[in-house]
Amino acid sequence: MRCTLSVAEIPSELAQQMIFSDCVTSGNCTNGAEHRAKRVWYVGNCNQSEQAYGILLAEVGTPFGWQVGYACLPDVNMADVGAGLRLDGIGARRENVTGERDVNGAKVTVIECAANTTHFNWTVCTRGVVCDGDFGANLAAVQMDRSYAAAVAVFTQPEAPCDEEHTSRHVKIDEFIDEICKLSGVCPLSRADYKERYPIKDPIGTTHDADPMTSLKNVNFLIVLLPCLVLFLVFVYNTNETSWRRVRMEKAGSSGIFGHVDATNNVMNVCALPVYDVWHPTILEHWSNYSEPQCDRHFRPYTWLVNGTWGIADERQGTNCSARCFESRSGWFPPGNTDCHFLETVCWEGSEEVYGYIHTQVIPKRINNTTARTRSLPNVFVFLMDSMSTGMARRDLPRTLSILRDRLDAVEFPFVNKVGENSKPNAFAIWFGKFDRNYRKFGHEVLAGNSSEFYGGADLNEGGHIFKDFRQHGYVTAYQDDWMDFRADAGFKTSPVDVEMGPFQIIYEQEGLNVTRTHLNGTHCRDVHHAHLDHFEQFLDAYKDVPKFSWMWLNRPTHDTFYGLGQVDGALAEFFEKNQKVMDESFVFFLGDHGFRMNPYVTRTEIGAFEISNPYLSIAVPKKYRTSLLETMRTNSAQLQTHFDTRSTLLDIVKYQPLANFTARDWLPMHGEKGHSLVRAQPNTSRTCGRLPIPMQYCICRTESVEVTDQTIKARFAQRLIDRVHQILADSNLTSMCEPFTFDEEKVELHDHGVIDGLRTYQIQLWTNEPMNVNLETVFTHSAATDIIEFEQIGRLDEYGTTADCTRHARFNPLCYCKK
Repeated sequence: MRCTLSVAEIPSELAQQMIFSDCVTSGNCTNGAEHRAKRVWYVGNCNQSEQAYGILLAEVGTPFGWQVGYACLPDVNMADVGAGLRLDGIGARRENVTGERDVNGAKVTVIECAANTTHFNWTVCTRGVVCDGDFGANLAAVQMDRSYAAAVAVFTQPEAPCDEEHTSRHVKIDEFIDEICKLSGVCPLSRADYKERYPIKDPIGTTHDADPMTSLKNVNFLIVLLPCLVLFLVFVYNTNETSWRRVRMEKAGSSGIFGHVDATNNVMNVCALPVYDVWHPTILEHWSNYSEPQCDRHFRPYTWLVNGTWGIADERQGTNCSARCFESRSGWFPPGNTDCHFLETVCWEGSEEVYGYIHTQVIPKRINNTTARTRSLPNVFVFLMDSMSTGMARRDLPRTLSILRDRLDAVEFPFVNKVGENSKPNAFAIWFGKFDRNYRKFGHEVLAGNSSEFYGGADLNEGGHIFKDFRQHGYVTAYQDDWMDFRADAGFKTSPVDVEMGPFQIIYEQEGLNVTRTHLNGTHCRDVHHAHLDHFEQFLDAYKDVPKFSWMWLNRPTHDTFYGLGQVDGALAEFFEKNQKVMDESFVFFLGDHGFRMNPYVTRTEIGAFEISNPYLSIAVPKKYRTSLLETMRTNSAQLQTHFDTRSTLLDIVKYQPLANFTARDWLPMHGEKGHSLVRAQPNTSRTCGRLPIPMQYCICRTESVEVTDQTIKARFAQRLIDRVHQILADSNLTSMCEPFTFDEEKVELHDHGVIDGLRTYQIQLWTNEPMNVNLETVFTHSAATDIIEFEQIGRLDEYGTTADCTRHARFNPLCYCKK
């Protein structure tokens, strides 16, 4: 009997009809995201045999390329495995697709077997069965990255030869498996064993007679095993080579949630990239699906502001409405013309405030340095969600990420490492290309530069920054955030941009009447982020023929609420969908500054502690450049990156790529920059925490560690950390302002990461005693011979609010807990 493994790509016109969904209920697709297949391959034994069978491998936009699903054997009954079971694909949309279908000229029987990846790990993998049969457990292993919505398309073929087109390319089983073996380093059998078990010696495309049962079973085994081997291709990168290889895999600590670690602790040359289940039960204990609040969807504003004129839309008897402008600090004035950008309108019934609203408009300024060349430059838009980790984005933004991925072909960079504790240092990395302060690494002080530049009271707008770079190259610039003090707190005493929303925040947070300050609380189905998205669209309309650079920073949804990001998913998805045309002409950066920090119950979980340091990043490029850019970006997406690389990408877009019509792909060193552009090849050197500008306590590469349980050792090192904090405060002349710390012996966590260069490396986290409850974390090395400890940068993880504000007169230091 004949037994040949065949691989053929499904025609693109058919592949693009396949739509996979993560619908929660099979009868209603409105609550789930849909994902259109990009490319689809058929793998199977297309030649006539006792029973033909095959699999579909479909690319649906994962960061690592093709692999999403494979087949159970055709004589096995499919088992319902829980929520989200449906297949919206193979030439159909929102219908139950089963029965006989035509795939590339071959009649196949499609059996519904799609798993909602939201629940994939706990409803499928933990049960170990998808199909009732010997190979069911293997099916669960195919889902490499469970945060991506994907479906498993399972079908059988009749006992008939495939047509010529379908069998146009054949591969030998041993050669196909051997290639995977070479790439992944995962070799279940030796090459000699392959050849002994699969005696195929003729050129590709030929077959041999074999015992029918043995051959069929062997191919069945390999068909099921193939995707499991593919699974290992992307987990660990050996930065000494240019290929993927397998580093020793051990459980990290005791949980094994990440599973894949560098047991050598070679932080200079190896980075075991983190792959984990964002829906793991340990993190879901603290997560809640966002539900839309009850609000008045019929509400319409009483007042309006259009083209420089404001008026009253709903004249009501006994109601008096007036407006005031906050740029010019005007008094109240009646309806009429106004050049005010931020207008508070209020209506009274007698002396009672019954209505308040903040209207915005963008009146264009004259841009002097615009030329015919600059007018053709692409827009660059940055949308930053505060405290948004990669895991948080995947859990809470299914609609938004689906549109970015499927409509804009955005490339996700899942291995971004933060470079500072909170928003400010991570913003500085992108805005200025610098650390905001010195830090310690491997026992040495790493100088940030002139720290007085950031903390000496100077206006940072007078120096170089990313907004100025774009303005100098003909861009009109905008900055929009929903926290009034952040721009000033970051050191900009004067505005670094042409358009901003500072007066809006003054009205909303401080000086507006109470009825105005509460009108964005959701009662009228309108929140602060809606106002910012509206203002962004006004910015687009005001500067139609000028290249635009904008930075929107939304802080309120996510800063204090672990699952708060869900409240903006609908608005963001509708915004990107509505403005797809302009986004298709633009570079779009969608990112976080760091992960969620403000709930100790979250951050003390293994996943929560990791996600703090793994901010989200995806980048979409103008449609006309996607063919050439996406391949390079996808290559870089599989490596460790930082905010410094994001900055270099922005600089590349504004300074260098226009000179090459955005075709330059070779590595370009940029003088004085710490990062490397994500739209170019990056240097062929180790991309590890040891070599990149990443303080070690934030490193997301997974290294093998052992939890230290000896209370004496934990207490000794905890006290050394407390002593170090007190010394830092003393060196800054802050001791008299700050409460002294003692630590809670029940809240000390210590992990031993092994010996490197004769020094043992530890990571420690502790909580101080009440009433301060300060949460401190750092990495340090210890010499057993000399008892010398070298601490890296010490971070404060708790929600410290205003407890360190007494240090602002000098140099803000969150390690201080101010005395009352």
